[in-house]
Amino acid sequence: MRPLHVLLLPCLLAACVHHRSPANASEPARLSAADAPEVVAPAAQGPTVLAVGQVLEIALQGNAGTGYAWELVEDGAPRLVRAVPPPRQEDGAPADPPLVGAATTLRWRFRAVEPGQARIRLVYRRPWEQGVAPLREAVFDVVAAP
Repeated sequence: MRPLHVLLLPCLLAACVHHRSPANASEPARLSAADAPEVVAPAAQGPTVLAVGQVLEIALQGNAGTGYAWELVEDGAPRLVRAVPPPRQEDGAPADPPLVGAATTLRWRFRAVEPGQARIRLVYRRPWEQGVAPLREAVFDVVAAP
């Protein structure tokens, strides 16, 4: 290998690395396995009650092949923060290859960080359609207790 190639190769590899700012407030907080809190499903009726530190997991059906997507409109801030769990093995084996056009379950997690009332609202719509009512809406009222 030529000496010039040896010098240029690390520079090219470094240019390909994507850096993300850790100070980005819109990024969900990552949870380590050691501090994984108790995960709670939404209440069937009425508000979901969480203790500070507990996590609410919301699971909704969607089908990206139709052009519709769930959009988070209200995120429960400042009482709740989005949280991303550590990778885990799901029950059952996924289709290999994934089925085209099949519905999928989308999940969001929110950790209660301070006492009070909060609301999470998601709408199911096509992002490019302006002025059109969403096809579906999911609203979750949460009470974070000390």
